[in-house]
Parts: sequence; structure tokens; C-alpha cells
Amino acid sequence: MIKEKTHRELIGRRSEREGLIIRVTLLFVQSPAVESPGETTPYPAWMIDVSTWGTRLKTSVQVPPGQSVALAPTFGVRFPVSGSVVWARKAEKSEFGEDTELGLEFLQPVPIRYWRR
Repeated sequence: MIKEKTHRELIGRRSEREGLIIRVTLLFVQSPAVESPGETTPYPAWMIDVSTWGTRLKTSVQVPPGQSVALAPTFGVRFPVSGSVVWARKAEKSEFGEDTELGLEFLQPVPIRYWRR
């Protein structure tokens, strides 16, 4: 019997994604040549789905692939999660007033429950 590939195997993801829509803050870590080291600029964003290794966001800011970022929920006292932008594209439809989608990869795995209230 030949085992069929799962959706995750076909698209090359390390873990399953779960739909989870929450407001988050995207911290775009600036180059030390532009701003003082450690300074960040916060941007509002919406998390659309998440896995232990990454997330898809909707935002209005353009961030190039490869850019280091941090992501923090807007509720409770939580530490930002570091990652990098893997892909960026114009959203197929504008939701929440945001017209850009970003795919982020976390530097370390983060349990999905971290993002729940």
C-alpha cells in the first residue's frame, strides 16, 4: 500500500498550521547603521494562522524577505518571539485594513498555546 503524502508534506512545512486570528505587534528590527542598536519600530499586524515554527500575518508594512523581526501578542505580559521574514506578498483581499501578507519563521519553536489568551 502506498501512503499518500499529507498536505504538510506536499508544501514542506515542519508542523501543522492552526487558524488563529489575533492582534499582534510586529517589531521591525532596524539596522544599527540607521538607528541605535536595540531600537525597534512597532507596527500593528494580525496573525492569521500559526504553527510551532512560524506564522502568517496581515499588515500594512512592507518587510523584505530575510529581515529579522520580533512578534508580540497585544494581550497580557508576553515576551516578543524572534524570527525572520521568509516571504512577502500583496494580500489577495484586504482584511482588517491590511494589504500585505508576511510569512515568518520563528528562530526557536513556540507552542501554539503561547498565542492564546
